[in-house]
Formats: sequence, structure tokens, C-alpha cells
Amino acid sequence: SLFPGHRVLPPPAKSVTYVPGLFRYPCARFGPLGILSLLATSFAVIQIWMSAGQRILLTVPFVFYLGFKVSSLRYPEFNVLGEAILGGRIRQWLRHLILLRILEGDLKAAKESTSALEVLEKAAEQLGLIDLNVRLPGAISLPIVTLPDLASSYLVRIDLPGRCWVNFRVPVHLKRTENPASDFAAIVIRTLNSQRLEKLEQTTEANQLLHAATLLSDQSG
Repeated sequence: SLFPGHRVLPPPAKSVTYVPGLFRYPCARFGPLGILSLLATSFAVIQIWMSAGQRILLTVPFVFYLGFKVSSLRYPEFNVLGEAILGGRIRQWLRHLILLRILEGDLKAAKESTSALEVLEKAAEQLGLIDLNVRLPGAISLPIVTLPDLASSYLVRIDLPGRCWVNFRVPVHLKRTENPASDFAAIVIRTLNSQRLEKLEQTTEANQLLHAATLLSDQSG
């Protein structure tokens, strides 16, 4: 030894090896990731001197081999990603976001309480919520709650300004990656604020007065 009292330790069995020259990717000796790194580097260098058709012929088997090797690693992240894509979770998540965007837009566009009530009823049905109980200025919806609904669901109450409310029940078996109850409640609270409810009340009262005046004119005529 060059230093008295010290000895040189051998490298560990799974040391990281760097291939000099063009191959600068770190590859673990005899490891699958090291082999994939070396193959990817070799493929990138070889395809420089190949034509377009030869690249396609070389790419197809390489992609299959790469997929086989990655799947053999058995990382839990790959399993979750595969279930999300093949199991339809991404499609359900996108559909959920679209429904919420439509709900918020239709609530903002509603001119009177009856229109807002129809929007809420349609959105609750699409999200899987049941027994919707809504009171808006000049409009009210009282569902008929049965005993099976009480036993297999839980109640969510949303108190709004002006003695208005939006209540609904969430089935216990409603298991989704999303949370439709909290998202529905968040949009209702954010959209149906005091200013919005006051505007709905004014529009509803004006429409009711116009309707009453129309009836009186028809009866007198």
C-alpha cells in the first residue's frame, strides 16, 4: 500500500460503471437499467447512418424490447399508470371535470331561480348524487326521501345567504377517484353567492310580476 496503515478496499458488487467515449450513460453492472441505457445509446448512435426505412425496422423491435424490459421491473408506478389508462380512470376523471365546468357555466348563465334549479338537478343526477333539496329565491325543490336512501347514504347540507340552501345525499357505494360531493358543493358555494342570489331574486320577481300582469290582461280581455 502507498499509505502505511491503510488498505485499498475493492469496489462494491453493484458499483456504477461509466462507459468511456460516446457511451456516457451510467449503467449498473449486470442491471436491467444499465443494459437499457447501453442499448438506447447504441441505438441513438447507429440510427444516424441509417435511412428512414431502416430506422423504422429497427425502432419497432426496440420499442417492444423496451416495453418488455420496463414491465419486468415491476415498479408500482407502472401498475398504477396502466390501471389508470386501461381501466378508464383517466376517461372518468376528464368526464368529471367536463361536468363540473358545464355546471359552473350554466349556473352563471341562469337568468332566474327556476333555471338554476334545473341546472342543479341535472348536474346532481349526472354526478350520482340523490335526494336534492334546494331552496332558491322563488323556487324550491323538495324530494321524497325513502328509508333505504337514509340507511345507505349520508347528508350534505349547504347553507346559502338569504335563507337559501342546497342539500343532497351521497350514496355510500359511490366510490370514485374524484370526490363529486365536495366538487359539487364547492361550485355551488362559489357561484351562488349573495350577489348572485340577489340578482336571481330580482329577475324571478320581475318575471312573476310580468306573468301575473299577462294573466290579468288576458282575463280582462
